[in-house]
Amino acid sequence: MNSKCQQCCRPQFRRFSQLICLMAGVLLVGCGGEDPIRQYSVAKFDKEPPTVSKAGDQVWFFKLMGPREDLVPYLEPFIGFLRGTTFPDGEPEFEVPAGWTVKDGPPPRFKTLTVSDSDPEIEVTVSALPAPPSDFPGYLLSNVNRWRRQVSLPPLDATNWVAKATQNQELITVEKGDQVMSVVQLNGTTEEFGDTLMLVAVISDLGLAAPAREASQAQPVTPPSRPSSQVDYDVPENWEESAGNAMRLVSLRTGSSDETADVSVIRLPGGGDRLANINRWRGQVKLEPITQAELDEAMEELEIAGMPARLVMIEGETESILAAIAEKGGVKWFYKMQGPTEVVKAEQGRFREFLDSVRLDQEEE
Repeated sequence: MNSKCQQCCRPQFRRFSQLICLMAGVLLVGCGGEDPIRQYSVAKFDKEPPTVSKAGDQVWFFKLMGPREDLVPYLEPFIGFLRGTTFPDGEPEFEVPAGWTVKDGPPPRFKTLTVSDSDPEIEVTVSALPAPPSDFPGYLLSNVNRWRRQVSLPPLDATNWVAKATQNQELITVEKGDQVMSVVQLNGTTEEFGDTLMLVAVISDLGLAAPAREASQAQPVTPPSRPSSQVDYDVPENWEESAGNAMRLVSLRTGSSDETADVSVIRLPGGGDRLANINRWRGQVKLEPITQAELDEAMEELEIAGMPARLVMIEGETESILAAIAEKGGVKWFYKMQGPTEVVKAEQGRFREFLDSVRLDQEEE
């Protein structure tokens, strides 16, 4: 590992301004062309971020691929990894998510990150290719069709493909400063993984990628709707429903226009160990892991829709998480509010009101 990567991987490394800030709703799971079209929101950047130098004359690719169900726990760490990636000298610098390892190459890769103890092994590959002199949409399409073949999907036709892919929730592009990130999401099949999810973040300079950005913005906006009939609830005062994704049963947001907290409800069979989930969330707000004894002391017992649950506040310096985990019949329900610490603390009471109001279909009770 070179000295730059060693420096940025240390916990005390002070990150440069976020290159790109994607909310979890950007990364979808299991959405096909027949699903309802939803608008997906992109979190705002800092108003006055430090300068981040350009990605240079290369296009950078960050690729996560694996069994669709097995990839679910790693979507949020992957988003956090993308958030923290910067290009101060034309090459990416980043923090390695907790429980992941990083190594150089192998060529032609720049880096390979591996999720520890994953079976089958989950990797994030980081690589670069020379930037095209022009026609970035065509350049991106050639790569998208190559990835589509890898997951047994037919190629896209070049006619108005950016707008179509955006509408079908396979492409979203967001920009900050001199960079553009295009996130490609593909759901297909492979011999290795069966049902396969592929997420690729493509980062390039704004001038090069502007045509793709403009085409993706030229989409009709469809108001968000409640994505699931499994859950009913009362929306607390000053909260509003927001666009979700196929993972989420509920998506809401609260706070001011400048600082908002995201509220989600996710149902997962199995859902992983409670302590492992809490420590993963602690890592998201830059806190060290805790022990089971410490967690038992910190958690509050309550009931959500007739299910026994545990509530915990994970308070970081700038960002916090208030979450409840309910479990019944081997299925875990995750009720989570995440955002700026001041917003999360101010909305604790309304979050509890929300939990008290949750009603599930009889089949789920």
